[in-house]
Amino acid sequence: MNKPARKKRATEQRGTKKIVFIVLGCIGGFVVLMAVLLLLILSVGSKEPSAFVDAIASGSYRTAYDFFSADLKNAQSFEEFKEQMQTLGLDETCQFKVNSTSMSGGVKDTSGVIRCNERALRAKFLLLNTHDGYRFVEYSINP
Repeated sequence: MNKPARKKRATEQRGTKKIVFIVLGCIGGFVVLMAVLLLLILSVGSKEPSAFVDAIASGSYRTAYDFFSADLKNAQSFEEFKEQMQTLGLDETCQFKVNSTSMSGGVKDTSGVIRCNERALRAKFLLLNTHDGYRFVEYSINP
């Protein structure tokens, strides 16, 4: 084989390797971007529910109740809410962990688990985006 043909093949191989590395770099960048977006969505989904659980756990029932939409406040009085939350026995060890979050048309649906020491409660929150931020329109906390 002559030298120019060998040089040409070596140059083609380097070009092919470059393309492979570029493609792999793009795929790696896409995977990193998707991971960041997933973390962002999960953190956005847990902001209000986490603050709600923290308020209940610390005994700040009025603060937790203020997360309610006007319609939910009409459906459940503060006294009813406080009594119901006290029966759950949440304390400062409790933390909300998101299992899933979805958003559609200004409505955020978040579900997860409230872990308190050795027990866990299932929780689901439906929030509506209002001019005051996200407000609870529905929620459930079950053992």
